[in-house]
Amino acid sequence: MKWQWFFPILVLLGAIGLAQPAQPNKAGIIIRVEGEIQPASAVLLKKQLEQANLEQRPLVVIEIKTPGGRVDAAIDMSDAILSSKVPTLAVVTNAFSAGALIAMSAEQLAMLPGSEIGAALPITGSGQAIEGDVGEKINSAVRGKFRSVAETRGRNKDAAEGMVNPKKIIPGLKENGEILTLTAPEAVKNNVADFTANTIEEAVRQAGFANLKLEKYELSAAEQVGTVLTNPIVAGVLLAIGIIGILIELFHPGLAAPGIIGGVALVAYFMGGLLTGSGSTVAFILFIGGLLLIMAELLVIPGATVVGLLGAGSIAASIYLQFGQNFGTVAGTAVVLGGALLGLAVWRLPKSTFLNRSIFLNTTMATSDGALTIPLGSNPSRLEGRFGTAVSDLRPSGIASIEGERIDVVSDGEFIKVGTMLEVIRVEGRRIVVKARG
Repeated sequence: MKWQWFFPILVLLGAIGLAQPAQPNKAGIIIRVEGEIQPASAVLLKKQLEQANLEQRPLVVIEIKTPGGRVDAAIDMSDAILSSKVPTLAVVTNAFSAGALIAMSAEQLAMLPGSEIGAALPITGSGQAIEGDVGEKINSAVRGKFRSVAETRGRNKDAAEGMVNPKKIIPGLKENGEILTLTAPEAVKNNVADFTANTIEEAVRQAGFANLKLEKYELSAAEQVGTVLTNPIVAGVLLAIGIIGILIELFHPGLAAPGIIGGVALVAYFMGGLLTGSGSTVAFILFIGGLLLIMAELLVIPGATVVGLLGAGSIAASIYLQFGQNFGTVAGTAVVLGGALLGLAVWRLPKSTFLNRSIFLNTTMATSDGALTIPLGSNPSRLEGRFGTAVSDLRPSGIASIEGERIDVVSDGEFIKVGTMLEVIRVEGRRIVVKARG
């Protein structure tokens, strides 16, 4: 055979191989839904279900142990389960709130000993009920979704709605003002669950899959890291460390460590969404834009309060887009930790022999014996109208020598070269504003 025919035949054989249908995997797969439901949870579940469908698994077991979480993520997970071509079995340890919707979306539902399902009233990130017209709109949508899922799977629609609607009255089961939560026997008795089982293996047998081998879907290292990073508490901590670290570096260029730590924290903050596939491009743009606006207010156009407020609002909007109803948890964690870090910086940095300048005390100065002093005392306003020289470029912040004292100063928005003669035109607290002399 001539060698010219080798490559066409190789391509043909490859095409035939690709055309062969995938061989079905005869083992059932176990997918875990654990912890708080987040957008990352929905992305991972959909990915796992797609893989199970691709591999033509005989059964997907969804092991549920969750206190609930974001409603939008739970609805996405419910839709993915409802549309699965592979049979699904939910096995519940605890399925509260959003978890109840996910559990009822499976074709069959088994309750383990001591398990419960229900308590699905939508709440804010701080744990408060959503009230008013907006609250009623959200509650109505969630009630409808619970009824629709129950109807699709042949479950008790009234009981499903009772998990969401405190006004729903179910004679002998639920009074007005209560939110329905069912134990394992109660869930079976009221046609919310199909049966109880002592183990997952027993639940699989009762579901009609005797002697079925089971495999667990194991998250990749990247998915595990992403799941941790998207936790609202962890995200809030990373956000606080990131912003404070960057601000310290901006006010004290050259320290390096705060900037590096802050940069790594912000990378980790956004990396969670990238690793799990739940990241929001719009949220990223809003965050970066907000951070730039705050930097501009601090360094370029000081005193322009509107710019700083717009920056803070942009960052808040980015957090809301990324974390939805858990906005309060993320933002609250960031504010509390950020305040603590700022307090620590104010208390610690001026006393450090490693740092010869402080962010918040613009006028610290080392004496000959290495101790730090604050030569301006508590009355820096005495420098107003005095003259000096720029010791560094002012962009617009920098260092000036005012009557022999090296002091952090800021120009009135203009760039001033090193060596330029300066005049102090005003003092705002410890912020010393200068301009170039004629």
